[in-house]
Amino acid sequence: MTNPQDYQIIIEEGKLSGGYFMVFPVRNNPNENEVFATNDEDIFCLDVTFSFPYVVFFFKKYFDASIQFRRYQGIDDSQDFDFFGENIFSYQSIKQVLNEIKKITFLLKTDYHNQKLNDLKAYLTEYYYIENPNDKGYISVKRSDTDEEKRIFVEENIHYLIDFYQRFIARMELMLQRSPDYQYICFSGP
Repeated sequence: MTNPQDYQIIIEEGKLSGGYFMVFPVRNNPNENEVFATNDEDIFCLDVTFSFPYVVFFFKKYFDASIQFRRYQGIDDSQDFDFFGENIFSYQSIKQVLNEIKKITFLLKTDYHNQKLNDLKAYLTEYYYIENPNDKGYISVKRSDTDEEKRIFVEENIHYLIDFYQRFIARMELMLQRSPDYQYICFSGP
């Protein structure tokens, strides 16, 4: 296994299309039926396979259907997180998510066997993928792995996720600081 210094779960700066979630601040402007980013410095992307699954676990809990722009566009599917469209979160919700991720990251580092981590660890045993820098593929939990093999894989590789969460929190906090006049953050699917 590589060292954390040799590999990081990627957070890409700027706009990317395809298999990425773009993350950017938006104004509440439903009458125009559009979402506008402030500028390219305030946009970053998360790969749908190798980074986004680790934050959607938290964001789905804070999804608020009442603030989704889709309801103004005549689309009646705004009750759930949309993996292929736009998902709007208030700054207040973003701060709550970041606080939760901070607490979880602290526990992952200091008390890995704490029961408060059970849901996340169960989730990771199904969805933990790590790009393998040595062969340009990835290593992951395999469906054929036993529950014990999955648990061991997650625990042995949790330092990658801790590093990612710390960088994700810092990047989100920077976005909130750079765009204090905006009210929402959009996670726009591929």
